[in-house]
Amino acid sequence: MTFNQLAQLSVSKPIVLVEMDISGTTHYYSFESFTPVNSTHFYEGRLHQIFSISRTRDATFFGRMVLNGGSISLINADGEFDAYGEDAGFVPLVFDGSWKFDGTHCWNGAKIPSIYGSQVRIKYGYDSLDIASYLTVYTGYIESISFDEQYFTVGVIENRKKFDTKIKFDWTDKNALTIIEQAITLAYPTITYTSTYYNTTVWDAAKALAPNISVDMVNEATVTEVIERICLSIFGEFVVDGDGRYSFKYINPDATPTVTIPRTDIVNAPSISYDTSQIITSVIVDCDVTEDLANGNYKLQVHDNSRKGLIFARYQIYKEQEFVTYLQTAAQAASLATKLLDYYQDAHAMTTITVPMKYYALAVGDVIYADLPRGNSSMLGVKKYEIMGITYNLEQAMMDMNLRMTYD
Repeated sequence: MTFNQLAQLSVSKPIVLVEMDISGTTHYYSFESFTPVNSTHFYEGRLHQIFSISRTRDATFFGRMVLNGGSISLINADGEFDAYGEDAGFVPLVFDGSWKFDGTHCWNGAKIPSIYGSQVRIKYGYDSLDIASYLTVYTGYIESISFDEQYFTVGVIENRKKFDTKIKFDWTDKNALTIIEQAITLAYPTITYTSTYYNTTVWDAAKALAPNISVDMVNEATVTEVIERICLSIFGEFVVDGDGRYSFKYINPDATPTVTIPRTDIVNAPSISYDTSQIITSVIVDCDVTEDLANGNYKLQVHDNSRKGLIFARYQIYKEQEFVTYLQTAAQAASLATKLLDYYQDAHAMTTITVPMKYYALAVGDVIYADLPRGNSSMLGVKKYEIMGITYNLEQAMMDMNLRMTYD
C-alpha cells in the first residue's frame, strides 16, 4: 500500500526513524528495534524522545525566517555515547603555520571526525510501508550534544541557520531568486544551484515569476538579512523542504483551495481569536535604495494611506509601517503596497486545528477550506483559511495547523 493509503487507515502503526551521519558513517535509530520493509539497514531501538517538527511563518514581520529545531534523545544506559564528546566531536586545534582547514579535512589529509555539523534526517512512515516510500519530514544538522547515565541528547537545527554568515556584494537589475542563489554560494561556495541543494522544479517555476531587483551593499549583511528583504520585496517565502533542499513559495491568500477538511477530521475543539495588533492602516515602501556610508541611504518612497480612514473607522486604530525593499521602481513599490494593505487591513480569525497525518501533503502558505466543529455541529460553516504553521506530532500521527481566515 502507498503512504497515502496507510495514512488514512486508523490501524496503521506509525514509525519514526532517525538517521545521523557521523564521521562518514550513518547511524540508524527508532523507538523500537526495527527493519523497515525492503530496507538494508537495521534501526536500533535507542530513540527515546524527539521534538515536534514545525514549520511556520511570522505573520507580524513579513519575510522573516522562523527556524525549526529541537532535541533528539537516545538511550545511553549502556554508555554507548559517553565518548562522543571527545572521540567524535573534539579535535584540539594546534596552529603552527603549516595546517590549513577546508571545513572537512586538514591539508595533510587527516580526517576530522566531528559530530558537530553532522546531518540528521527524520523519516516517517508505517510498519508495513516500503522504506522507499517513507517521508523525510526533517533534515538538519547537529549543533550541540549532552549526555548523562540514561540519555544522550543532540540539539539539531535546520540548514537555514548557516546563513548568519556576512557577505558584501552588489547585484543590479537581476532576477530576485538568482540573487538568493548567488548570495548563498558567495557565503558557502559548495552550495551551488543543483538538485542536491534546491528543489529545482519548484524553484525554477518561482524564478520564472520573480521580478528583477537591485541590491546595493556598502555595509556587510548576513545572507539571512539579504534573503529576508528579498522575500519582503517579492511577497514570498524562502523555505526548506523536509529533505533539506531549498524552495520558494509566493504568498497568495486569494488562491483557490483544492482541499476541504471536514469537521469530522478535526479532533480538537478549536478556539478562535482576533488580534488588531497585526493591522496596518498605511504603508511606506522604500525602493531604489542606494546605500552611502557618508550621506546615508538614498531612496524613493511610495506612501499608500488610501485606506487609512476606512480602516480607522472599522477598528479605531492608526498604524503606519515602513518596508525597505530591493525593488527598483515606484510602480513595483506601489504594487507591493497594495498587497501589504490587502493582507494587513483586517483582523483575521486565527485558530489551530488538529488533524490526522493524511493531510501531510499540505504546506505552510497553502489555502484550504475547513469546517470547524462545535460538538457535533459546525461552528462557522465551511470557511477559507491560509495555513500559517504546521506542527507534526509524529508519535501520535497527528498534525496541528495554525490557520488564518482569508476574506475574498
